[in-house]
Amino acid sequence: MSAQQSDTVNFYLAELTLALQVLPLETRRDIHRGIAEELRGLDDESARARIYEFGDPKYIAAAALDEVGFSRPAETARQDKTWYTLTTVFALIIGGAIIPFLGWFGGVVLLWSSKTWQLRDKIVGTLVIPFGLATSVVLVTFFGGSIGTLTSSDGVNPDVFETSFDGNPIHAAIAWAVALLPFYAAVHLLVRARKLKQNS
Repeated sequence: MSAQQSDTVNFYLAELTLALQVLPLETRRDIHRGIAEELRGLDDESARARIYEFGDPKYIAAAALDEVGFSRPAETARQDKTWYTLTTVFALIIGGAIIPFLGWFGGVVLLWSSKTWQLRDKIVGTLVIPFGLATSVVLVTFFGGSIGTLTSSDGVNPDVFETSFDGNPIHAAIAWAVALLPFYAAVHLLVRARKLKQNS
């Protein structure tokens, strides 16, 4: 094998090694070993032709990522710290109530800057529901209805307690169901963050 041929093959294999770093160890070893075996013993012209058939190492890595169940681009690493994840979720859920509305926007900025969550997670965190518990409080206040207790007494018989519900039961049920969605979003983001970090 000539020096030029050796440089061509070695350069390609070096690029392949870098591109495969995002894959599990055994997977990248198998891919690298298989391609190196295909290129071994070829002259320079044959090696170039075979490399052309293999294609860019980044595409090889991307295809392998799909096969092993990863959906993020090869160059993206999941490396958010735990404090970052918890702060983001806290700001999305509680931030709007602590600093009216602005706190929630801070959480959205952290969410979309995250290196852990995927696009669908960011959409869930943003839209379910906007402004977090601040919106929940508004919904429950205006549509959740209220329960009142009345006490009556005629001075002879024991006191009588009567409880009444003020509001439309259907509207109240919907309001409370929607008001709980921020907690669903919080659980979803925390579970997804843990799963994605474990798979990285």
